Amino acid sequence: MRVETVLNEKYCPPLTASTLRKALEDAARGELSSGITYAAKSGEFLTIYPSEGGKIEMVAWGFNANDPNADGLGKYERRSIFSADDLDHAIDWAANQVEMLDEASRKQKPVALNKLRYNEPLERARRAKNVGLKFEGERRGTDKKSGKYRAFKFTAGEHEARYNVEVRVFWENGAKGTSPAWVMCTCPDHRYSWEWSLAKRNSSSLRHAKNERPDIRNPRLLKATCKHVHAALEWLRWERGL
Repeated sequence: MRVETVLNEKYCPPLTASTLRKALEDAARGELSSGITYAAKSGEFLTIYPSEGGKIEMVAWGFNANDPNADGLGKYERRSIFSADDLDHAIDWAANQVEMLDEASRKQKPVALNKLRYNEPLERARRAKNVGLKFEGERRGTDKKSGKYRAFKFTAGEHEARYNVEVRVFWENGAKGTSPAWVMCTCPDHRYSWEWSLAKRNSSSLRHAKNERPDIRNPRLLKATCKHVHAALEWLRWERGL
């Protein structure tokens, strides 16, 4: 297994959609003899390697002990291989893993349902088991960017602290866990930690948070959720098979 290392900024250019596409095209033409690493906006890294059979291997990696894929030293990595004629899919994959500098120049796809579920920091996943969750109903709708969806509404919390939760699931042709999702919760944790990061990926909306990066609560812009949304995602898995 290759071991990526943090490179000097001179050898680690910033990641944008245009520089990524150029590197992918170079790799597809066989002009990339070794790996090249880019620095993402959120402090993560993306390395591109030429692979066997004219394919391209991409590795999103960084250091975060709370990431589900992190090892004992806190380093995590996520890998995928793409064919030379599937560069658009490769760029979409990279966009879902790390944050590029020119995100406005490309269409952001909502985060997949199972990624929202499994990117949850472990301590919040444990706390979600104790959330008092009540299913309030379901409706259908259409989003201009992402298409048709089914929305599931809940109330969550105990005693006087009750929050409204909504999960929208977009799917076609029977897709479930890999379907894109949009989430919302009125709790402070969602507002100050996750709403901005998810809204930038079309998986939430800036309804409550100010339009400012959560540099204190979520500096790495993890694609995660509060414990109330996590409890709702678990309910959808076990009660609706999503």
